[in-house]
Amino acid sequence: MVVDGSSQLDAVKVHPNGSQQSKRAWRLLATPLLVLSACGAAEGPDQGRKKTAQPATASNYSIAGIMPGMTAQQVAGLAANAGYRISHTSAGPDWQLTQQMAASGRKFDLSSKHRGVSAHELRKGGELLQVAYMPMPKGSVVKSVSYSASAAVVSYELALAELTRRYGKPSFSNATAQPWAQWCSRPARTARECLKHKFLNVESKRDGVSMHLEDASLLEQQKAMLAGSSGQRASF
Repeated sequence: MVVDGSSQLDAVKVHPNGSQQSKRAWRLLATPLLVLSACGAAEGPDQGRKKTAQPATASNYSIAGIMPGMTAQQVAGLAANAGYRISHTSAGPDWQLTQQMAASGRKFDLSSKHRGVSAHELRKGGELLQVAYMPMPKGSVVKSVSYSASAAVVSYELALAELTRRYGKPSFSNATAQPWAQWCSRPARTARECLKHKFLNVESKRDGVSMHLEDASLLEQQKAMLAGSSGQRASF
């Protein structure tokens, strides 16, 4: 799951459908999660009773070693080392174009050449990584990371156990129906409120497991920088 290179589960086995020890699967366990329509809608009984959930022990959450704020170049290097191949790249605006669009009040400019990266799709066997980027002065940086794998690669129970080992008890969780758990980098009263900070979610899927990691504060940082910059106004 979330892999930080140093922690591979030496003794954990993959789901019964799998054929090997989870050394390989756990190198990269960290997955996407629906930005929790489930989270907000499913503030189940145990969540409702909680006042303010304290953040989990560690807040530099990662998926396959990838964390929000990393550059596209860093992601490409980490992914290659982990055995992932980039199956699709979507172009996006660079910082200069973003400043121009902000200054002119335009949200996109189809006539301008996009020199940045907006998304990467990476694959490795039955694992899928989807990385979304946003433009910043240092280049395209990770806004969110999503991971999904089939039950043959890893089960929800195994993913939950490993994330709990790494980050402590989840800030919020729901064990009924379609189980999910969420780790919050800052105190939050509800799972929905947690989405305003850096968070990591893991969710059980009918055909496997998914995770999602995001840092909402990056967007606020970008807005502040754009507001403090005059940018370059369009000449028409």
